[in-house]
Amino acid sequence: MATPVQISPIVEWPPLPEERFRSLIADTPERLALANSILERRARGEALDLPSEFFDAGLDWPRTIKAIRAIHANSIAEAQAMILVHPGWPRWCKLRIRSDRSCWKQAYRAAQKNSHPDRLKLVDGQPVFLS
Repeated sequence: MATPVQISPIVEWPPLPEERFRSLIADTPERLALANSILERRARGEALDLPSEFFDAGLDWPRTIKAIRAIHANSIAEAQAMILVHPGWPRWCKLRIRSDRSCWKQAYRAAQKNSHPDRLKLVDGQPVFLS
């Protein structure tokens, strides 16, 4: 099992207004509390494992990608790679790929482009996550 990426609360976060961060993830009162908690811990200088926290809070894939990209100013592929380190996200993705045609298409295109060669391949024309 891979170790989650520990995200430095101050050094790696570019300037990101707190309201912008809240708007990215806080669509329910529970998630607003999560956003406030993350911002408070960031202000105290604590290390954060955001992919894990977002997974545990039930954030969906698009919101998680948007939040990670906003925090780190990175590409979609880089954000996906950071998130897929958490063991729950690949399982979640596998289920979505099997049950949601649009997720299947996105995984298929990513596998075609070889976006995540160590995680995702095309096998007999199907996107498959590697263990």
